Amino acid sequence: PGWKETGMAFDYGMTESSGLFKTLTTERAISTLDEIINKDVSRIFTGEFDYETISYLIDRLQVNFSRDIRLQLDKNIKRIKRAKEKSDKTINYNALVVGKDENDITELEKKIGQIWAAALELDEINIYDSLQEMGGDSILVTNLLKELEKYFPGQISISDMFTYDTVSEMAKNLDKKVNNKEEKIEVKETSDDIDSILEQLSQGDISEDKATELLDIG
Repeated sequence: PGWKETGMAFDYGMTESSGLFKTLTTERAISTLDEIINKDVSRIFTGEFDYETISYLIDRLQVNFSRDIRLQLDKNIKRIKRAKEKSDKTINYNALVVGKDENDITELEKKIGQIWAAALELDEINIYDSLQEMGGDSILVTNLLKELEKYFPGQISISDMFTYDTVSEMAKNLDKKVNNKEEKIEVKETSDDIDSILEQLSQGDISEDKATELLDIG
C-alpha cells in the first residue's frame, strides 16, 4: 500500500485512491516495515484491506486469495452490504446469548452480548468467544466501542476492548466498575470527539496506543 504522508502516493495526490489496501500513516508504515525485516520471509504483502473497494471488485480481481482470507473478505463484504441496507433502520438487540445455562447468564452479560452481536451483525453470540475468534479487526472494534459507549458512557476504554475481549470478561470488568450495583444506564449520544478519534483509528491515521491514550477514560 501507499504511504499517506510521504512518498509517490503522496506526491501524486493518490493517498485517497481506492485499491486493495488502505494507505498507511508514516508511523504505521515504519512500524510494519520494522516487523517485516525481523521475520524470516521472502515474499509478503502487508496492509489493511479496503473492504468497501474490494466489495465492488472481488469478482474481477486477478488475485487468488487463501481460503482463510477469502472467508474473512466475504464476511466483511457481506457486513458492509448489510450495513448499507440497514443504515436507516433501528438496530434490534434481540440476539441469542449463549455459552452457559440460560438461567446462569447475568443481565449484564445478556446486555453486553446483544450489543456485541448487533455491532458484529450476529444472530447468536457466545459469551466466551473472543473478538479475534469472531474475526474482529480495528473497524469492528471501533464500531463496537461506539455502541458500548451509548449504553455505558465513560465506562469502557479502547484498551479494555483488547484486555477484556469476551462478553464474559467485559461483564466482569463492568460489574467491578459499578461496584456490583445494578444501574439503569440511559442511551447517550456519542460525542463528536470520540467519533473523530475512533474514525482516525479505523482509517489507520493514529495508532492503537495513541487512541488508547486519547480515549482511556475508564
